[in-house]
Amino acid sequence: MNATNKLKSFGSFFLALSAPILATTALLRYNEIKSFYNL
Repeated sequence: MNATNKLKSFGSFFLALSAPILATTALLRYNEIKSFYNL
């Protein structure tokens, strides 16, 4: 396995790992902003 393939596989793994975390963070931020503007 050369460096480019290793980098691509690591990138896809990192993307799959960070996507749910980013989605959860965005959802929490959205709820905070929504509750803040409802006051």
